Amino acid sequence: MSRGLLTLLALLPFVEVALLARVVASIGFINTLVYLLLVALLGVSLIKKTGMRALMNTQQALQRGEVPAQEVAASGIAVLGGILLVIPGLLTDALGLLILWPPIRQRLARFLLERPNVVVNSKARTKEPDVLEGEFRRED
Repeated sequence: MSRGLLTLLALLPFVEVALLARVVASIGFINTLVYLLLVALLGVSLIKKTGMRALMNTQQALQRGEVPAQEVAASGIAVLGGILLVIPGLLTDALGLLILWPPIRQRLARFLLERPNVVVNSKARTKEPDVLEGEFRRED
């Protein structure tokens, strides 16, 4: 991991607490708590829904003989967005909602699939596994 990313991850809790403190001062503790709980429930619901949809889309693509790389990548990104909604905080909520926006999610999926270190094997395995013939004798 790069130092910049590690620095951002280390600063994230402090930024989240500062933002939450300002929101609590503006709308009150109970309203902020209700907001955080509702967004977390939305995130859990999205994770469940996206996981089931990803499973169905993957099975359909495999039945057609296609590699479901785009569907799997987009679904994984949607699950990440749901996880960000479950994490309490306003910045992670905003990032999670941004990731869940379909145009952004599709662009991120394409970006990840086009990276040179991601290998997608488009050949479906249709042949039987190799069988090695030989003799076996047990000696006690």
